[in-house]
Amino acid sequence: MAHERLYSPAPCEAWPAGVLQAVGEAFRQASAEGLGSEARLARTEAAYVAAGGAPESAGHEVLDMIASLAVHRGDWLWEPAQALADQRAAAGDRNSDPFPSPESIA
Repeated sequence: MAHERLYSPAPCEAWPAGVLQAVGEAFRQASAEGLGSEARLARTEAAYVAAGGAPESAGHEVLDMIASLAVHRGDWLWEPAQALADQRAAAGDRNSDPFPSPESIA
């Protein structure tokens, strides 16, 4: 499928601050714990709903919020994942990359 332009997430200000903060904090905590993508997303969606987000829109709204935070507040969002990767690398864990390539997983 061809697209006329690249996806660009809405600015962080597009969502209620409390909901965006809950999503960001849940994502950061799940990243700090080293949770996989599915578990991290499930926890983040639960935080979205608990903060007042509509359950039926959790799937796409949470992904859009995370994309927005990654673009506009990337250092803050990924800090726990990077700290965990650094800690694992210092301990000699070969799988310390929080964003492994498909080739390294196989």
